[in-house]
Amino acid sequence: MTGANKLSKNFLWGFATASFQVEGSTDVDGRGKSIWDDFSRTPGKTLDGRNGDVATDSYRLWREDVALLKQYGVRSYRFSIAWSRIIPLGGRLDPINPKGIEYYNNLINALIENGITPFVTIYHWDLPQALHDRYGGWLNKEEIVKDFTNYSRVCFEAFGDRVKYWLTMNEPWCISILGYGRGVFAPGRSSDRLRSSEGDSSTEPWIVGHNVLLAHASAVNLYRRDYKQEQHGVIGITLNGDWAIPYDDSPENVESAQHALDVAIGWYADPIYLGSYPEYMKQMLGDRLPTFTPTEIALVHGSSDFYGMNTYTTNLTREGGPAGDEFQGKVEYTFTRPDGTQLGTQAHCAWLQTYSPGFRALLNYLWGRYHRPIYVTENGFAVKDEHTMPLEQALQDDARVEYFKGNCEALFSAVLEDGVDVRGYFPWSFLDNFEWADGYVTRFGVTYVDYETQKRYPKASSKFLVDWFNNHIEPAVSGQQILPDLEAWSPESDEAESVTDSPGPQTPPVVSKAPSVKAAGSAPSTPIEHVPVPDERKGKPTVIEIDHDWSREMSMPTGGYGGPLPSGHQLDHQILSTSGLATVPSNDTIDGEDDQEGRKKNKNGKRRKVNHASMRSLTAKSFLLMFVVGSYALHTRPSITRSLPDVCRSIQEISSSTISIDGHEILHQVLTCLDGKFNTSAISTRISSHVPKKRTLIEDRSAAECTTPNPECQCGAAVDDCGCINNGPTPSSEDCNTLVASLPVISTLNGPTFIVPPNTLMSITLNTCQFGLLNMASTNTEYCWDDMAVSGNDIKFCMSSIDFASGACVADDERFLIFLGPVN
Repeated sequence: MTGANKLSKNFLWGFATASFQVEGSTDVDGRGKSIWDDFSRTPGKTLDGRNGDVATDSYRLWREDVALLKQYGVRSYRFSIAWSRIIPLGGRLDPINPKGIEYYNNLINALIENGITPFVTIYHWDLPQALHDRYGGWLNKEEIVKDFTNYSRVCFEAFGDRVKYWLTMNEPWCISILGYGRGVFAPGRSSDRLRSSEGDSSTEPWIVGHNVLLAHASAVNLYRRDYKQEQHGVIGITLNGDWAIPYDDSPENVESAQHALDVAIGWYADPIYLGSYPEYMKQMLGDRLPTFTPTEIALVHGSSDFYGMNTYTTNLTREGGPAGDEFQGKVEYTFTRPDGTQLGTQAHCAWLQTYSPGFRALLNYLWGRYHRPIYVTENGFAVKDEHTMPLEQALQDDARVEYFKGNCEALFSAVLEDGVDVRGYFPWSFLDNFEWADGYVTRFGVTYVDYETQKRYPKASSKFLVDWFNNHIEPAVSGQQILPDLEAWSPESDEAESVTDSPGPQTPPVVSKAPSVKAAGSAPSTPIEHVPVPDERKGKPTVIEIDHDWSREMSMPTGGYGGPLPSGHQLDHQILSTSGLATVPSNDTIDGEDDQEGRKKNKNGKRRKVNHASMRSLTAKSFLLMFVVGSYALHTRPSITRSLPDVCRSIQEISSSTISIDGHEILHQVLTCLDGKFNTSAISTRISSHVPKKRTLIEDRSAAECTTPNPECQCGAAVDDCGCINNGPTPSSEDCNTLVASLPVISTLNGPTFIVPPNTLMSITLNTCQFGLLNMASTNTEYCWDDMAVSGNDIKFCMSSIDFASGACVADDERFLIFLGPVN
């Protein structure tokens, strides 16, 4: 086979697993409980009554697993990180577990050393039990989005220098429907009181799905803003969904196929790639389907660099499923054709049959509808009754080989004949494992696992896949990671458009019939229904204007980012182990790397120290916080250099951008002093903390009253003199109040924190008013946007840096100063 007839040398193929299904060791090395621990231990929740306490013991046997992956010759390995192994209690104020960081560091390093590219899922269903108990887990939008974003930040910080492929979530349909609708997955909530004592299946799945989307988008926004430029990775989400073919040509059944796709796929994919929930879902659910605020949909739309595709089968669809099952779009699924024949070979699980033409059709549908590069992140088959077979028979898994042969050839045809951009394929699964509610009865692995001895035995399907991909992919450089194509779509690479200019939901036209698609080695070719005409819009991201109702709705609590500490939890600036809560010295690193090795480049080309052990628990010993209120017209672009009287004679702009909020154009700049160092001696008055949690209040009128020649500067009850600089015009109180009121919105759009390099000023300007934060330290310092927030008639400042492990601002009077002054 020639190179022109092969998949790209950068094509990723490998096997996939998930943390709870393979790791075991649920009470080892400080791991906290996940919702699957107690759920799987509850009688009746798994088919065989067994749980995930041991699984395939991969927490202990990871070296053997990596050696087997190398033996198979895979290019990549998709695995997930266990949230409760990294942050045992899950929350942004909870301690990080260094043993969890160490385990995944070891695994990632070993994979790379063996030429295997890590493809990492941040969340694969194992929510920390503490978060479910504390506030309801995925049902609580305000808390779960912040906690998931913080957990993602920990992962990016600890592993992002080596991990270049990220998935935020695995199969949110399953999280929502199976966990909060049908109640067959953890946490097991359902309206069926025979199954669960709590839950509302008519509302909770849709709420959870909405919150999962927001958490995903928030994590993606964080990665793109703070890490992508430095770490050079791509990030997305993986969605499950199977192809749907109308049972017959009746109009209602043709329509039913699209309804099935709308609920199984479009529920999550349409908001991400097209900017709106499917119209059918809106009609079906009415006001039970949560609505996005303008700011939320701006965050969600475009929040995936690729399409992560989990698919297993094809369904024939008929309108009017059992009791109008909304979870299937009120559609009935079947594998039996009108003539009584079956689509394909039946798997052990009732919901799965082989049918490779459907796999090819789904690839075409996703490419045509969403036009994003596709990674097939799961695709697999469970051989019927394999768990009862003698070892020799189980290893000869011909039905699984048939399944993979048909789907691999369908993928090959979709790429080379249909022009679908498929960049990776991850068969499920690397190992037989704990198959959720099925326990250990259902086996999907290409490697047989003897659960009594944990010995691994390659099956025939593993050899087939190794041989097939060796023959169908151009050779890559041996022993090297395959890095992502950073030219793949992202919001930065497409021209933005306003949602107000959109004619409506961005749904491509769908045709009822398409040309037949033939896949070799499969059932006889049949017409593939509902293949869409590709959309010219290509899922471009939206930029919208935000009203102040949203900013009030989402403004941060007065206790700081995330509000007060949960009862019984103490903020600590070190990572604490859960056994004994022993602190890790802040000058150590997990990998034992010294300061020089621990330095990374930041976005501006400067270098910053990354302390993996403390997860950047920033405790700079010497820096100043500068708050500048001054006059600066936004109507014209600023010059490259300008001056701050008495502070710096010549200031150079490093970067700038404009943020549109409620019709106001806010200028966001990063500035440095060409004179070598900012001079703060002209502004010498110290403002001390005088409220709980060492926060400082500055009355909003003080900015307007810093006038020439003799201002009455009232900067708070504990301050006698505000030390204003009296050589500039008076800023407008209205501009200053509007600017501060916009900070919660900026925080949500740009993430809760920002980094200011040494001797650098970060400023935001609205017309006559400018706020600035000046870092006088010798190292990069993290600040939180809600250092500036509104509380009644006060402009409030938290004199602090942010602790990544906690997400909270804590002031230290020995390290912070606040200044006021106009700017020429």
